[in-house]
Amino acid sequence: MFRFTIRFLLALTAAICLALAALRFPTRLTAVIAFSGTLALLTGSIIGAITSRGRLRAFCIGFAVAGWVHAIFAFTDWFGRESGPILISFYVLQQLAPLFGNQLAANMAINEPLIQNALANYVPGSPPALYYKYILVGQSLFTIVTGALGSALAGYFHARSMLNPDSNQFIT
Repeated sequence: MFRFTIRFLLALTAAICLALAALRFPTRLTAVIAFSGTLALLTGSIIGAITSRGRLRAFCIGFAVAGWVHAIFAFTDWFGRESGPILISFYVLQQLAPLFGNQLAANMAINEPLIQNALANYVPGSPPALYYKYILVGQSLFTIVTGALGSALAGYFHARSMLNPDSNQFIT
């Protein structure tokens, strides 16, 4: 059973507000912070997986595996082509782009590597620059959410796999 404190709910509300603001107004700074923060969380989860035990270790392993898998597919050139556009997270971000005011015009579909173009190569404030920064911030946020879902799933499986100390039966 999940129990949430007021402090947790306030922190979650603040995090959601910051994420929505970063998506609405994607700047070079927000893109750098989102991407660097995501890498820091993923790296920290590996360190936690190595140094922790029990349920915390399961959470860290789940976060690291799910988060790194999403990050690799979202931000790298996989299978000889960019794999980010085939992810559900990319599709959701494209569908939400008009809501945040960061969509490209129909004739501006540009197929270039996201990270390099999100941070350079365009006049600041131009639609392609805003769009790529929006995608970079959004994919970073989706990577964190994917890692959190992976950690929740790992925690669930860890709890299910705990052995009852009095017998060799699994606790159900």
